[in-house]
Amino acid sequence: MFFSHSITSRPPKRTAFAAVLAGLAALLDFFAQRTGQPAPAWASAISGLPAARFLLRSAATPKRLRRMCEEESPGPLKRRNLFAPADYLWFA
Repeated sequence: MFFSHSITSRPPKRTAFAAVLAGLAALLDFFAQRTGQPAPAWASAISGLPAARFLLRSAATPKRLRRMCEEESPGPLKRRNLFAPADYLWFA
């Protein structure tokens, strides 16, 4: 099993930073999808951010890169209003 039991069995402690919680849930969903495992149940209860956030700083200005991220962002990230290229974290 890729994920440790403690990460997947319990939701994280509440945080004042909604972006941190949304990012954590999105990444756990993303890695679970890549490894063919079910995502932690608590992660699906975490909603997305109210405004789009790009995970690449360079996507803030070039319109072409920004559009590519909006169109090709992996589903678990996009559902939470987080955007990155399709090959984001391919090495992980």
